[in-house]
Amino acid sequence: MKRIIIYLGLLSIPVSCAKTPSGTADSEPVPIVFKVSEQEISVVTKAVEVTTSNNLSSIYISAFSGTENDVAWNNTVFIGNGGVFTTSKYWPSTNQNYSFYAANEAISYSGGRFTVSPSSTTRDIVCGYEESSQYKGVNTITLKHIFTRIGAVNVTAKDSYQISNLTVNVVPLVPGSSTKYDIASGTWSNPVSGTPVILTTDSFPSSKNCDFLLIPGRYKFIATWTASLDGYSETFENRESQEFDLKAGFKYNLNCKVGGNASKLEFKFSIEDWTTSNISIEF
Repeated sequence: MKRIIIYLGLLSIPVSCAKTPSGTADSEPVPIVFKVSEQEISVVTKAVEVTTSNNLSSIYISAFSGTENDVAWNNTVFIGNGGVFTTSKYWPSTNQNYSFYAANEAISYSGGRFTVSPSSTTRDIVCGYEESSQYKGVNTITLKHIFTRIGAVNVTAKDSYQISNLTVNVVPLVPGSSTKYDIASGTWSNPVSGTPVILTTDSFPSSKNCDFLLIPGRYKFIATWTASLDGYSETFENRESQEFDLKAGFKYNLNCKVGGNASKLEFKFSIEDWTTSNISIEF
């Protein structure tokens, strides 16, 4: 699992005096600056490796300073320039002990929770949360992939079977109209079942880089194939695998082994002894 690290730092820039909430002058307000470490980034969307410069050109940040109604600012866009993300936000003159929420998707706030609501799984989304900031200090936010990912699908045959007409598919969990991802808890709510995704339809041997995103959860894979051995063929339809838990931030390569149930016909013979009988003939 690759993680994306965002560094929350500060940059002192001489500006004109500004009044603080207490009425005293602060001659050097400190802007809030986010910096992304280029070496740490590997955001992936539909099998395309991308970097900071062309994927995280901007990022959404929300700041929370205490109780439910103390949202300092929500869903503010920080613009990237050379890996540094900034906007017209400054540290207050007194410590507000911000909690920071970050995502490359618009952030919503309701009832003390910061969430994102992706409309699809076609784009890799990363989110991060820093519960307690260091006032005017260096803060680190780790951005995590919120989707799980299917990578390559490799199929081999059991024994000496020849495999053909192979289909492997899965019913993905996808975002619906009320689906949300909670940034702080890292949990999903109200995902829905999507259209079955065909992972491979190749004849054996098969190896395909499918590479697609889906919401983490418990999955079964379904396969249909024809197995042949010594001229005998049998088709297996809608055979379900055992269930697997696919976790956020993990890329899973599927190694499938398929075969048949053919058993050769075997016979044993016993031959009865000749029965001797005499025939008496008179001419």
